[in-house]
Amino acid sequence: MAGTTTTSLTETIPSEQISGLVIPEPQSPSVWEAVSWVVPETTGHLYRWISEDAGDTAASKSENADFQNTVYTTGKSEGTPATVGDSTDFADEIVVSGAKVSIQQTLVRIDRRLRVKINKDALALATSCTAHSNYAGAALDTDKYIDAIGLFGAQDPTNPRICFVGSSGQVSALAKAAVNLGGGFGAGNFAEALVQASKTTGFVAPFMGTEIYRGAVPIDGADAIGMFVSAADFGSMIDGEWQPGSGIGAAFWWKPRAAQQREERGTKTVLTVSARYCVAITLQTNVRKLTALK
Repeated sequence: MAGTTTTSLTETIPSEQISGLVIPEPQSPSVWEAVSWVVPETTGHLYRWISEDAGDTAASKSENADFQNTVYTTGKSEGTPATVGDSTDFADEIVVSGAKVSIQQTLVRIDRRLRVKINKDALALATSCTAHSNYAGAALDTDKYIDAIGLFGAQDPTNPRICFVGSSGQVSALAKAAVNLGGGFGAGNFAEALVQASKTTGFVAPFMGTEIYRGAVPIDGADAIGMFVSAADFGSMIDGEWQPGSGIGAAFWWKPRAAQQREERGTKTVLTVSARYCVAITLQTNVRKLTALK
């Protein structure tokens, strides 16, 4: 006898069950705030970063003679802002149908996409660096990395922190090279830290006095264009600006802001997240690009 079964009560049984937890979109770690000179609230048609021009004018003088009258000058770097964002119409029917995605979740999703854009824009500045350690077609290893650090140091960067942002492949290649240094205890620990931290976080590990970060750096064919950045003390703030003096500048007229607007005629809510900002290299002395296999 069949009796009462799922077949006989099929109309009462849900055809599917949907998880209430939605897996976020894949995205690389956001690292721009860790290495940038961030100006949170600015006005005007553009933002100008000012730097002192280098000089070698201090000299001795003869008795009763005057010192030379030296002209001290400054340089500048400017950025023109753009308003960037995304928007979507969220139908009321979504809400009453019992969807697992809410208005707030959707706003968070739009916000994440905007922050990914800001991160990519900042890291894309690597292509504009004039100083270059070019290892195109070759994997990054400890020898190349140390050589590049030395060349960057010779540029006389102005800040205490030296950061390197590279692709996942470049960071992994560097870890592999560290393991192959001879299998030493220190090399093994460093390589393990590189591999473990680089899976989920932007900051990977310290190495040779630098901070290594994994990020969405520009790709050029088979190569990635990483970047060294001279950055101010982490989290330092002067006159409302974060990490002033860093080689990458990011100025905001407004930082990412979310808004929702009802449109009853369309029985929907318009969801928007926007920011107005610009990014620029503040001083070429404080940056250096490194090209190696991605």
